[in-house]
Amino acid sequence: MQIRVAYLLSDCLVPDAGNTLLAPGSHRALGPLETVNPGTADPPGALEPMLRAGDAFLWENRLFHRQGLNFQPQTRKAIMFGYSYAWLAPNDYVVQDQEWLAQITEPIARQLLGALRKPNTQIDDGPLREWTERHGVRRASEVAAARL
Repeated sequence: MQIRVAYLLSDCLVPDAGNTLLAPGSHRALGPLETVNPGTADPPGALEPMLRAGDAFLWENRLFHRQGLNFQPQTRKAIMFGYSYAWLAPNDYVVQDQEWLAQITEPIARQLLGALRKPNTQIDDGPLREWTERHGVRRASEVAAARL
């Protein structure tokens, strides 16, 4: 449903430095995840990747993930982006700064940044829809309909 990417701005080369924990394969779980030990929220196989500033990693949002605790003296810094279908409700930065949005003039960029979203409505996908039609790109809904 959503792909996320984290781009590290600081090193996370030791455990307990605020690294993002991931549990490979957990997105396939049909029910609640089992935990390793009582008192932990992490499922079996959870990994704490050790990454350098400049590294990036991708994961699908249904994968178990959480921010690790940071017991190190350095602040962990990262930039995270998510890409999902337009019909999914945003969960971060739902309302963008209007002064900042006013500086964005490219219509598709405005769409992707939520500038075309009206309160309690779905996003206006006009700019991207027009671009796909102009370039002959078929939308996923069209591909699915053709298969029926």
